[in-house]
This record gives sequence, structure tokens and C-alpha cells, in this order.
Amino acid sequence: MSACSFSLAEYDEGSDLYVESTRTSRKVHKCCECGGEIRPGQKYQHVAGKWYMAQGIITYKTCALCAEIRGKFSSSGFLFCQLWEEITEYLFPEMNFECMNGLSVEAHNKILERWAEWKGLKSEGRE
Repeated sequence: MSACSFSLAEYDEGSDLYVESTRTSRKVHKCCECGGEIRPGQKYQHVAGKWYMAQGIITYKTCALCAEIRGKFSSSGFLFCQLWEEITEYLFPEMNFECMNGLSVEAHNKILERWAEWKGLKSEGRE
């Protein structure tokens, strides 16, 4: 198996304002990437920014695992809310497990669970 060649689509449109921080949730939030819940007490990435043509400040909240995965596959800029669409379209069809080297066990498992669902290997009520 060859080394991983997958990376997220490059997006280098600069922002007029970009503030990124890691926060601990005090209430339930929704991850902009996977749509999952960020529960109280969990760490998450919070980004506030103003991008070209935006009417105002936009905020994105990303669960820790999606932020880790996005960081692994992003060599430069990226589009928020596109992580799993790009992984599904470009990584899953010719899955190269070497691509997950360096990820935490939890992030590795999140990709494998999504891949199994995509392949139809995991269904409701099945463990």
C-alpha cells in the first residue's frame, strides 16, 4: 500500500478576521463538521471570522475529533463544514489506512465508523 495522498481541497481565500481558540463547552453545541453534539465539559474548537463577501462575523464550532481529523488532512486553508463530504467522496472509495497514521485512537475510530457506514458494513442494531 502506498503512502497517503489524500488531503482536503485547498482553499486559500484569506479572512479579514480570524480568531481560533479551544474551549470547554458549558452547554450543548452542534459540531459544524459531523453534526454531532458537543456536550458540556467537552473540548471543542471555536473559530470566529469574517471572510470575503460575508455580511458579518461567522462562528464555527468543531468537536475535538473532527478538528483533529481536519488538521491531519489540511495542508493549507480549508472550507468549514466540508470535512466529511470530502472524506466520503475522495478518501473512502479507495480507502488507504495509512492515511490515519498519526491520529489518536478516537479519531481513527471515528473515521473507521463512518467508513463502515459508508460501505454498508454497519447498520442500526448491529454491533
